[in-house]
Amino acid sequence: MKKWVKSLVTVIATSLGVALVGCVGVWAYLQGQEIVRLRQQLTQTIGLLQPGQVSPSPASTASPLPTPELTPSPAVTPATSPTPVDAGVPANPVIPSRVVKMVADDPYSFGLFITENADDLENLLLTTPSIYAARNQSFVLAGRSSGVEWFGEFRPVSIDAAVMTGLGYQNPYRSSRGEKDFQMAGEDLDNSWYIDYTLEQIGTFKTGKYAGQQAVMLGVPGMGVYYEFFARDPVTNKGTLLVQFPFDAVDEESTFDPGLRVDRAYRFPDLDYPSQVHLSDGVILDRVPYPVFDDRKIFPKDHLVRNVSLHTAIGDLYYDFQYHVFFVESVTKHVVYYSPAIPFQYADALGNARFHLTWWYGSSTDEYRSSAQGGCGTRNYADVVYGVQREDLAQAGVAGNGDRIYEYADLKHPELEKMYSALYVPFSDSKISYEEFILSHPIFFWQDKLGRLIRFTADAFIPPAECAKPAIYLYPLQTQRVRVEVSPRGGFTYTEPPYNSGWEVMAAPGGTLTEITSDKTYPYLWWDGRGGLYAPPQNYWVVAQAEAGPFLRRTLPQLGLNESETAAFLEYWIPYFTPEHPYYKIGFHGTHVMNEIAPLNVTPQPDTIIRILMDYEGLSAPQPSNPPRIITPQRRGFTVVEWGGVKH
Repeated sequence: MKKWVKSLVTVIATSLGVALVGCVGVWAYLQGQEIVRLRQQLTQTIGLLQPGQVSPSPASTASPLPTPELTPSPAVTPATSPTPVDAGVPANPVIPSRVVKMVADDPYSFGLFITENADDLENLLLTTPSIYAARNQSFVLAGRSSGVEWFGEFRPVSIDAAVMTGLGYQNPYRSSRGEKDFQMAGEDLDNSWYIDYTLEQIGTFKTGKYAGQQAVMLGVPGMGVYYEFFARDPVTNKGTLLVQFPFDAVDEESTFDPGLRVDRAYRFPDLDYPSQVHLSDGVILDRVPYPVFDDRKIFPKDHLVRNVSLHTAIGDLYYDFQYHVFFVESVTKHVVYYSPAIPFQYADALGNARFHLTWWYGSSTDEYRSSAQGGCGTRNYADVVYGVQREDLAQAGVAGNGDRIYEYADLKHPELEKMYSALYVPFSDSKISYEEFILSHPIFFWQDKLGRLIRFTADAFIPPAECAKPAIYLYPLQTQRVRVEVSPRGGFTYTEPPYNSGWEVMAAPGGTLTEITSDKTYPYLWWDGRGGLYAPPQNYWVVAQAEAGPFLRRTLPQLGLNESETAAFLEYWIPYFTPEHPYYKIGFHGTHVMNEIAPLNVTPQPDTIIRILMDYEGLSAPQPSNPPRIITPQRRGFTVVEWGGVKH
């Protein structure tokens, strides 16, 4: 009997396997036949088309293409046939192999291109059933406790030198010998060094090891204000920095001032918002792990010009039309960001975003940007576009989840010509032809289930703005082996020495670095790349073009650079301050912003980390400056220094 059952199971399994193989074969055949049919249609009509014109639209009643397998297109980089850098757009570009379908007004279009402006998108979001379904989520923060009674409003706490000393901070304008280092702008900074700090109580610890203490947020001045969270004893003034609080600027790998008491273990379950929120219709919101670097960190009530408020289990859900991201207000009055997931996106071995795509013609990389580039990072979470009409686009393939992907129907669309002529500046001395450019799919569009039309731009053709030459210096107390890992959120464009999975060097106290594998020596580690989302510096100086050099020569040492680091910075960046602009606005991001744009990990752990990133803008006329109060960092023990800038 057992043998009979075993034989029957074998027969059934074999039959199912044959059926599965047959289904896959039929799908592959149908997919191939569809592309062949489109190519034949193009061949039959090519003689009737004007140069650059695409084939006529198939009947609007045509069935959608079968969903492809979830496998990415081959990672084929754009062709690199030598063409002069000044190669222009041909008068009549012809792409014989181009296969497209004009966008039909059918139910599979998901209401494509109905958003002409932000008002239309607001109305669409307010009426989308999938958003309202979020209130049915099972995740609930209620019932979780961190032992803190959070206040409804922040309460200012008086601050003086004694309060700051109790938290563990020392006067940064005093040397180790107790002597005053310097004064600035005629102020006696030795007696008012704490003046730009702010302290607010946001709750009270009711239970646990810190019961009876205040939950306070310290606003730390620098290249923009950031916050640190303490449990503070109001009687003794003593405080403990709690690293696990999710809305400050430190993390478990951070280095701290030696005077601070640090607790890396205390957690906050009632602030542990979910990594994903699942809405209906397959819409998933991913929690954004890094914030927007401006005043949006504290819940921006005055920013909610558009009251797109939708009730969900994790709180009222708002939509930010500048950054194109959803956000909720935490019980501590901070912002928690959520961005709609792209269902055909995946991460490569280095964690970079890649996309499953199947094109009907040409070749393509899967390396695209789905957010708008700005400076050395991005300007938003999604490059949402308005005003693109249905007739402007044509379907040229399918995404890995079966959704349609579109591109411009007109081969000489102004956006394509602008991208090729003005924005596409190759790092080499050659530029591919316009026809090869089109075959490489430089831009495509996809509409998500919220009705947003999102533009994807190929990495190979985006403007060359980047984090330019961040140089990392290592100064250990004795010669030792050091591993350095840096992870710009937008990836690298160049490294020296080659990065591989990290740099391994022998570092000498004087700063000389010897790479382990090649035995070559370097003064610093160099990378170019693109970071994550960040806002321009909120504090800056405006200087005349002729004064840019003297200004930087004075300011860089105050920011923490030594003489040789300052000289290397000036050598690289002064040529960018050209007479093309009579004035320049110059600002700097500090260590806490750089840690988000491009997280840095050094082993063994340094005692001091100094990171600065210059951002500048050419001006045609002077503007008022808005300078920060500079607190010069002190170098203690094993010191790491990094400087860089935003190349526009």
